[in-house]
Amino acid sequence: MVLFDPQQPIVLSAAGGAGGPGGSGGSGGRGGSGGSGWPGGNGGAGGAGGMGGNGGNGGPGGHITLVYDEAFPELANAIHVDASGGPGGSAGGAGFGGDGGSYGSGTGDGAPDGAKGAEGPDGQGGQGGVPGPDGVAVAQAGNVDLYFGDLPEGIERISG
Repeated sequence: MVLFDPQQPIVLSAAGGAGGPGGSGGSGGRGGSGGSGWPGGNGGAGGAGGMGGNGGNGGPGGHITLVYDEAFPELANAIHVDASGGPGGSAGGAGFGGDGGSYGSGTGDGAPDGAKGAEGPDGQGGQGGVPGPDGVAVAQAGNVDLYFGDLPEGIERISG
């Protein structure tokens, strides 16, 4: 016996799994410090951030064939079958640009300091994964006697 709320459908699912998220891009390296001297050296530019990883592809949907007893046509609306493909994974975030290097100190009377290095540019975000392909989901009325031919002793099929 199966009890269910007729206001809420029963869902049989063989949906594909979701793709994994892409990893974040690495941060760019810090620029080198400017050297001391007359004038002080400029700091080096920070390195560019890395590109985010791509999201994984969704898994393919499976295969479901539900044969329900034609004596109970209301089962067509009470049971839904789902073999949709899984969603693609989310894109990885862009890596941050590296910090600019520190300025070099001017040495000697009146020697100017160098300039701080420029920050590196941020990387680019990855791309989202592709949804998986749908599988096959079929629900149909049919003769279910052949599926219940080997019931254990004491269990019997109720006919409509």
